[in-house]
Amino acid sequence: MEMEKKLLKKLCRDNDLYMTPSINDRLYLHYKGFRSIKNLEEYTGLKVLWLEGNGLPRIEGLEHQKELRTLYLHENLIYKIEGLESQLLLDTLNLSQNQISCIENLGHLKQLTSLALKSNYLTSAKDIAHVLEVPSLSVLDIQSNRINDTDIVDILAQLPNLKVLYLQGNEVVKHIKQYRKTMVYRCRKLKYLDDRPVFDDERRRVEAWGKALEASNGDFKAAQEAERQEMDAIRREKKERDEQNFLYFEQMMIEGRRKRREEEERKRKAETPEGDEDEMNIFSGEKIIPVEDCAFLQQERERRWEAVVNAPDALICGDNNAAKENNQEAENNLLSTNDTATSGGIPVDERRIEVLHQCATVGVASSSGKDPLVNALFQVSDAIPAAPVSLTALAPPPAPIILAPETPFVGGVSEVAPAAESTHQQALPLIATDSTNNPTSSCLLPPPPPLMSSTEPLEETTQITPPLPPPTHTDVNELD
Repeated sequence: MEMEKKLLKKLCRDNDLYMTPSINDRLYLHYKGFRSIKNLEEYTGLKVLWLEGNGLPRIEGLEHQKELRTLYLHENLIYKIEGLESQLLLDTLNLSQNQISCIENLGHLKQLTSLALKSNYLTSAKDIAHVLEVPSLSVLDIQSNRINDTDIVDILAQLPNLKVLYLQGNEVVKHIKQYRKTMVYRCRKLKYLDDRPVFDDERRRVEAWGKALEASNGDFKAAQEAERQEMDAIRREKKERDEQNFLYFEQMMIEGRRKRREEEERKRKAETPEGDEDEMNIFSGEKIIPVEDCAFLQQERERRWEAVVNAPDALICGDNNAAKENNQEAENNLLSTNDTATSGGIPVDERRIEVLHQCATVGVASSSGKDPLVNALFQVSDAIPAAPVSLTALAPPPAPIILAPETPFVGGVSEVAPAAESTHQQALPLIATDSTNNPTSSCLLPPPPPLMSSTEPLEETTQITPPLPPPTHTDVNELD
């Protein structure tokens, strides 16, 4: 297929390019089956030109493309590098998968940084020696050629800016001892070799290995020992670096928390008026909640302090002898009182105690008849003096009794049968009447137990009594 102008415009239209040739900066002419390059005089503004995948035998017809930066000529039938005299600004040249057997005619390309010659017919170091005339070259791809000359290492080591090298697929790789270490050591700026990058740690290990190899006149064991030592140093440095990073991160977290607390404190002070700040407990850090005392509590506290302040000095500051005398006098008075009570007996209103026991254990049938019963059977005498204070314990109350069933009312008095369970006591009938003096019901109450004499020993009266069983009458809730 011929590269005609009409066809070129059609390709521009199909690829959404400008119909005016001079304003196009790129042109897609790949995989069209062209046999030669021509009719490109009007495309003077091209910077990228795709010509791969055609049957081009040579490089020609590019005299007017002076602005060209990238030229793709791979997968053609080119056998010689030529026709690039006008491309002084060329940066990338791809001539892979052609029939080139020697690198030449590139010395004028001072800005060329990438050269691809993969799968060509390069065989020796002499075939690639021309790359030394292109010092700007940083990427060189000569993999999958037929290179079998170890001198290529010396040529590649002289490239000052070589950073990426593809040399795999050549026979020479098998003949270079410690291939990767050797290439990395000889090419000092190399960052990528074949299928993987060259990291800084690898660079340090290789540098130590190469220096030891040169110093020992090719002793690989010494070189390996130097590399091992450098690896240990790298591990130590990495550990120290990690520890420093951890400490720095911890300090950063502490500083961040401090700044956050300061910011929160500043916001709190801005939101809280002056004088309304809460008082905090310095020990627990909790807020102190103020509690106001009631009037009664304040009066009691004042009265107590007034009693303490106004107390006689003898009570507050008296000596031990006075206190002992007061205590002895109080004990003597207490003993004399007990002796009097023991000799003369405790005046007890037995009738009153009997009624109280009956009211506490049995109750009354109705609340309306309770007061008349107590008033009728229990008259408190003013002549009875108050019982003196005694240390003698009273007997426990009697056990509850079971109410007797009511009987029909006959003649104004309810007849009841004597309790079957009591064989040695006499039942005491009590008549309960309401406020209208009408009889309502009657119940049997046992007499109260005999009172304990005050003359009995104290040890016998302080025995532990069993707890009272629950009441069995039904009107216990009516007793107030």
